[in-house]
Amino acid sequence: MTELRNKIPVACLTKTFREAMEMTVRMGIRYLWIDSLCIIQDSEEDWKRESKMMGAIYEHAFCNIAAAKASIGDEGLFTHRPLFDVKPCIVDIKETSLGPITMFVKDEKYTEFDSFDSKDPLHLRAWVTQEWIMSPRVLHFGRYQSCWQCLEFSAPEASHRGVWQSNGKITLIPELYLVQQSDFDIWGEVVAKYTAGDLTYPAKDKLMAISAIAKKLCNGDTYLAGLWRDRLPEQLLWTTALGCHRADSWRAPSWSWASLDGRIFYRRPRIWPRHTLIRVFDAKVTPAEGVTDAFGPVCGGFIHLSADLIKILYEDNFTGPALSYAFYLDTETLQASRTLVCMFVESEYDYSYAQGLLLERTTGPRGEYRRIGTFEVQQEENYEILPSSRWFGSIVHGRDTNYPVLELTEDDYESIDEPSEDGVEMYRITLV
Repeated sequence: MTELRNKIPVACLTKTFREAMEMTVRMGIRYLWIDSLCIIQDSEEDWKRESKMMGAIYEHAFCNIAAAKASIGDEGLFTHRPLFDVKPCIVDIKETSLGPITMFVKDEKYTEFDSFDSKDPLHLRAWVTQEWIMSPRVLHFGRYQSCWQCLEFSAPEASHRGVWQSNGKITLIPELYLVQQSDFDIWGEVVAKYTAGDLTYPAKDKLMAISAIAKKLCNGDTYLAGLWRDRLPEQLLWTTALGCHRADSWRAPSWSWASLDGRIFYRRPRIWPRHTLIRVFDAKVTPAEGVTDAFGPVCGGFIHLSADLIKILYEDNFTGPALSYAFYLDTETLQASRTLVCMFVESEYDYSYAQGLLLERTTGPRGEYRRIGTFEVQQEENYEILPSSRWFGSIVHGRDTNYPVLELTEDDYESIDEPSEDGVEMYRITLV
């Protein structure tokens, strides 16, 4: 360590690091920050101190150099290929129905945003999402071409001109700046891209590797292990892609997507305007030991709320004469005849469609549940509109008596809350 403080022999560095140094000099910049050299790799104390500042480092850097094509350190930044393969062929056509036109012809593999190709090894790393978003400028070195990108402009080599971006609000990810979006919409896109990547140490990094983006979007809201308090009902309705699994050891509450490994989606709601069906009384997370803010790892968390509940004996998805519904499990395939509780979260104002969480009782106190998935239900036409679980229960009970809806017992809730404005019974429970 003492020797490295005095001098780092260039010959000992990987090809990627050496070429990054060369690129830094070419751009006329004096300093280069490389996390694996600037953070003591076997020091937990140094990691905790430095990891909290990584968002600020990327945000205030002049440029982020992305070795997108490199899977190991000896592959480097630069790719040797004929220049004419990258540059488009310019074809002038004098006579068309629109008059004279100029066409730019290129190989289909040289797309405008080739350097964002998910097949590039760098794009498989979850940490990279935060690095790209926080950096004001990124110089990508992909498999086929390089690409410059900043908050206002993007210029791939294979393009005859740069591509002007209309929205430079926060991010550099192409999917996010094509249309104006709210911070909530941006957060959903960020979570989807982030959770598609891999983490070497998910137990400590799952929340840390996205914490800088969360701080940037916070705007006075309360952050709850990947969710936002002010919009908690819709934030609870994330769904999983195939192949998701819960962590072997606890790292987040079951209602947080951070408790899972695999890609997470916030489906764009079909409900608008929405009718919220839960009342949230309290929601908190407990920072892990040594964590000084709400954006890092947690060691506990809960949501205390009242909701409209239906207890069912789980069977396969079913379509009845007046009702269709679907269950979306977070991970495992449930065996039939398993007792679950459907907690309604949001509905359309006419109650013809609703979404909610699938819950299962824990072995803890009465009224305590863990999340295992989501569900949606929809009434068919020509049936009486009833508030949420009233129509769920009445249709299933009254018209399909073979489908088992069970009675709630006193162990299934902490207490009975005041009815909703529509007269539906509300039950106080805790999600962990």
